[in-house]
Amino acid sequence: MFADYVVLMVASAVELTVSNLEAAEMGLGISEVEGISVNRRERTIDGSTILGWNPEDACDRSVQTVCFRRKDQSVIATLVNFACHPVVLGKEISEYSSDFVGPLRKMVKKVLGGECLFLQGAAGNILPLEGFSETKGLEVEFGTKLAIKAIESIINPIEPEIVIEKHDFASTTPISVYRRKPMETTFSQSQPMISAKEEWVRFPFRSLPTRNELEAEVERREQEMTLLKENPYARNSTNTIKYHIDWAKAILKRMDEGSLKPYVDAPLQSIRIGNLGICAAPGGIFNEIGLAVKAHSKAKLTLYCGYSNGILGYFPTAQEYPHGGYEPNVSHRGYAMPAAFDPQCESILIEKGSILLNGLFDEDESGLMPT
Repeated sequence: MFADYVVLMVASAVELTVSNLEAAEMGLGISEVEGISVNRRERTIDGSTILGWNPEDACDRSVQTVCFRRKDQSVIATLVNFACHPVVLGKEISEYSSDFVGPLRKMVKKVLGGECLFLQGAAGNILPLEGFSETKGLEVEFGTKLAIKAIESIINPIEPEIVIEKHDFASTTPISVYRRKPMETTFSQSQPMISAKEEWVRFPFRSLPTRNELEAEVERREQEMTLLKENPYARNSTNTIKYHIDWAKAILKRMDEGSLKPYVDAPLQSIRIGNLGICAAPGGIFNEIGLAVKAHSKAKLTLYCGYSNGILGYFPTAQEYPHGGYEPNVSHRGYAMPAAFDPQCESILIEKGSILLNGLFDEDESGLMPT
């Protein structure tokens, strides 16, 4: 089974990592990249919502980086955190692709050396400014722009802070030379502290569908399927109808088995490495939620990571439900969920995530595990 293979590979990777541990220094960086991403919850004239452009709403454009270096300043690895669906390329590109993530990693590794890992942010409602391209190329442009900003943030880190030293320089005329030097901090004087917490959280659904509603939808959709097969049209497809039929039948089956619940339990995680905080949640988290956790965080730099430890579906903000559209109304079907998540999940993610993360920074550091 593929799942068993993944477990073995993860265990192997951990074993290999432990056997190759080496001393390292950590640098934290943050930069802004404009003109490549946008909030996708576009409002229409009739008041509904489609996937498109909504430049007025939240869009976290921060590129956050963590760089691990050896004592000789050679780079071991760089983490890049950014929030955006990797859908620069559209369905016309009939091949596997890393989208913008591959070009980003390639550029960072080429310039800095070492490995580069990408951590997806709270990208639930964020798209590339130019998405679903019919031809290849734009994903390279996107990834390269993102990489340049990531590299910039590493060269000018927020930690360790940089001080400027003045030195005299012997010459026929007086010259002063200046050198940038990391400021002496607690981080550079001692080993960084590492800690982590995980808590399983209950995420409630909105009201579950009834048996009558599900059976009526199956009947209606099957009639649509019959009509479409009798009068085929090139731009219509039976696939979308089948999608809804399969979902309704699957939920009916779970209802018959007695396994249908009005909630789902899933883990939230927080990790601390020195002054770095990482908060991770299992879903397509709306951008505003990630921004709120960052705002509440006690860490010097906070990475918010969606799609972590699985993905349950989309978690919109409460204010987006009245606007309807894909994420609050339909997306749960693609994740085999019986209904959309309740609007209160926004506050659950923000409050639980913030408490979990900040708890690591409230602890007595003598109780934390050094690297």
